[in-house]
Amino acid sequence: MAEAWLGNLTEAVADLGSNGVPGLPSIKTKKLVVRNSDLIWAEKNVIRMVSMAQLKGGCSNSSNPIKTLQIPNLNFDIHSLALNHTKKLLAVSGTHQVLVIVLPRPGYANLVTPTLDSRSILIGQYYHALPGSSQLANVDWHPWSCSAASLLVLTRDSLLREYDVSLDSDEPQQSLSFTQHSAMPGSLSTPLSNHRSRGFSADDDRDDECVSFHLGCSSSDWGALTLYALMRNGDVYALCPFLPTHALVPINYIQNLRGVTEAKLLDPAHEDNGIVEARLNQQMRWLNAMAKQMHSLDGSATSFKCSSPRATGSILRQGPYLVQPPPSDDDEEADASDIIAIRPSQLPMDVFVVVYTNGRVDVCLATDNVEGRWSSRAELAAQPPVMSTYETIQLVNGADVGYPSLEHDPVYEDTVYISHASGVHALVLKPWLDELAQTECITRDSKLIQVVQTGERDNAQSNPVVALDIVNDAFLGYFLLALTANLQLLPLALSLRVEETSGEGVEEKEHKKGAEGADHTSEHLKHYSSLLDAAHPIDLDAAHPIDLTRGLDGGHTRDEIAITPQTLRYLGGVVSNVRRHTHALTASANSVQDRLSLQIRESARQIDRLAHVAQVATNPSNQAGVGSGKGGRVHAVSLDQLALLARMDRLLQRLMDRHQPTLSVHETKWFEELARIRDEVGGSGGGKNGDAKGRALQARMSRLNHQLNILRPQVEAYQLGQAAKLTPSSAIGASQIAKVEGVLHEE
Repeated sequence: MAEAWLGNLTEAVADLGSNGVPGLPSIKTKKLVVRNSDLIWAEKNVIRMVSMAQLKGGCSNSSNPIKTLQIPNLNFDIHSLALNHTKKLLAVSGTHQVLVIVLPRPGYANLVTPTLDSRSILIGQYYHALPGSSQLANVDWHPWSCSAASLLVLTRDSLLREYDVSLDSDEPQQSLSFTQHSAMPGSLSTPLSNHRSRGFSADDDRDDECVSFHLGCSSSDWGALTLYALMRNGDVYALCPFLPTHALVPINYIQNLRGVTEAKLLDPAHEDNGIVEARLNQQMRWLNAMAKQMHSLDGSATSFKCSSPRATGSILRQGPYLVQPPPSDDDEEADASDIIAIRPSQLPMDVFVVVYTNGRVDVCLATDNVEGRWSSRAELAAQPPVMSTYETIQLVNGADVGYPSLEHDPVYEDTVYISHASGVHALVLKPWLDELAQTECITRDSKLIQVVQTGERDNAQSNPVVALDIVNDAFLGYFLLALTANLQLLPLALSLRVEETSGEGVEEKEHKKGAEGADHTSEHLKHYSSLLDAAHPIDLDAAHPIDLTRGLDGGHTRDEIAITPQTLRYLGGVVSNVRRHTHALTASANSVQDRLSLQIRESARQIDRLAHVAQVATNPSNQAGVGSGKGGRVHAVSLDQLALLARMDRLLQRLMDRHQPTLSVHETKWFEELARIRDEVGGSGGGKNGDAKGRALQARMSRLNHQLNILRPQVEAYQLGQAAKLTPSSAIGASQIAKVEGVLHEE
């Protein structure tokens, strides 16, 4: 088959797995990531990777394409993997430790060795690895980091720390708290009024435990500068504006946001609202401070380096969101597990998807968009943001789904995948988003599809899904990869959507086709001629009741009928009318009987023809000459199709190799020789022997330069002496030349 390489990949990954019975994870996990065409997964404290492109192309030089990374500092069980946006750094997190690994270059698959040495950096050992430190909740990279090395680490005590791996891996650049106002840069010294979003009591400690966070993604408002946090009880907080300490921000984004904020500030509707006006003024000060950092930029520059301005004040923690309508009391007992915020193109607001440990999924709409807000006395009277619950969905009834996690589809913004202990579900928001784009009333619900089921519903915890990722590559294709706890890799091919043609266009096309070519189709394109023609209409007049009063004088209907010529003529008309109706009914009955007989014959004829077609399709050596060998031809066509697909894959691989060629063997040897010469001359490689050779060569070069400086004056003096010998001592005068010419003339 064309996708047989996926089966080989699944078997190769399963062979490296353990034989133990896995249990239900006690925390949210993500043990699989995809880097371009490389698959990276973790088992306990071991990280392995394989090139899916070379595995599909069959051009791997190694008998075992799976490589194991040798990482000296990795001595803990891995729970989560996170790739940075340059696909060069991998964040590895456990329960209390974080490690950043420098991934090998794409050419690692050509190496014969089964192991690869990788550099690693431990992150925040003082804050996370010491006894008594809080458990890690989530680890992710910020996309707007200047060096693509801004790592965000969230712990269960609601503290978020930003580490710049390129500068300092021990101390965070900034720390944020979602519970303690005084510990936040940007918090109020006086706590806000306790607006509980779900009606929990004050002694509920789950509102102080953070389980996940998500970065906003909208580029039309403050969404890209927003950080959302999810508490264990389901509360959602927002922090805006949030930037890494050393950020790289798009120029167009700041300029557009500055223009929108300035237009709001000039709107007369905000003049009467002091809180909104003060908030807009602070936003303009912050945006103006950001714009001042756009200095000495080229005309082709699209981003600029900056840091978040501090002069505008401390950033305010917004929330918790007020959920309307609130959940029931039974739903409040479940713990929240993960959150994701998306901004569909059909909506001017964020859509939140929150998943819980009991399998409940809440789809909510942010009624109030998040804006940049700073601590001030005016913000004390501001109302908390509101979140409207659109629908609540139950994944699996009566089963523990562990700690589900969410993954956004990279192709379709309205699709979210939910991985849990029972498998994987796809949540498609397209039905009601399309309806909302056409009308203001929404009646449809989201579509929930179970795409992967790891086992029976009553025993799904025996093999839970611990990781999920989506592959979208021109060579590999578009498919889903799910990893179970016992290292069973489950690939699932995904289909691209095809835009449906409107019903009106289809009807018009069919009507036009039927009006123009009905006769032509029946004569030239129809291989089977039916015995039935168009049905004849039945005479409905014969089925009507006979009017016996027609032709009778109304004045004699109640009197005794006398035998008169008039009554005789009336009786004759009635008899004639009855006889005519009788003949019409008889003709209609005969027509129906003939039609029924013809339909019976046609049905038997069609059954015989279907049996003949089935015999032709299933038996290549049947007695019918027209169908002889058709089964073999169908099989040959299918084999040719598979060969064409394989050829297309090889052609695409060759095109990719030409677009991004690798070094040949001779080029590799030449560069190695150049590196050896450089190390010998410069003394920068080869260990102690290399340094000794380099120092010896440098000493020899210095001695030769000294000798050359000594010999250069002697050589110059010698050259001057030789030039003097070649030059005549005196020149011949003009009179002497005239005498010589005279003597020569006489001779």
